Amino acid sequence: MTTQENDNEISTFEGTLKRAREGNALSQNLLGIWILNSQLPDGVEVNEDPFELIRLSAEQGFPTAQYNMGVIHETGCLGGKVADAKDEKLAFAWYRKAANRGCAEAMTAVGMCLYKGVGTEPNLSDALSWLKEAATQGEQRGQLFLAEILAKDERCCDKDEALYWFCQLAQHESLRNPELTGYAF
Repeated sequence: MTTQENDNEISTFEGTLKRAREGNALSQNLLGIWILNSQLPDGVEVNEDPFELIRLSAEQGFPTAQYNMGVIHETGCLGGKVADAKDEKLAFAWYRKAANRGCAEAMTAVGMCLYKGVGTEPNLSDALSWLKEAATQGEQRGQLFLAEILAKDERCCDKDEALYWFCQLAQHESLRNPELTGYAF
């Protein structure tokens, strides 16, 4: 990286840090993710807690941060960093907030929580509804999970619709997604 590129990164970072400290939800979430993923410019250190930044953003209603809070509470980590915050009911609540605000990834998460009974009672009908909404928006995991459920679950088996969603999924250029690599289309 050239000195100019590093200076540009530092300038972008400093602007994001300033906006995050001023309470900008997008900047708080972005900064939290950068810290968790160790994506700070060379020579820059911060004292901010990345999980706290994401929480602040989520509480302001930023859907991506709400989804991230769901991941944090479902898995107890984000970006490979442990959050010690595992709580499936809280995860489902955050996912639902994000899904209700249009976050397709959260719609998939809500659908899967409802399907598996993670943080909520299982509900096949609602699970399929959320997964179909995510899949319709082009969310690849939603398409995959919906297709798998429709292909394998005897309670709602619909091979034709499963094939439709597998075909939709196969049209994505980004099939290098690690979650999708075991599937032959």
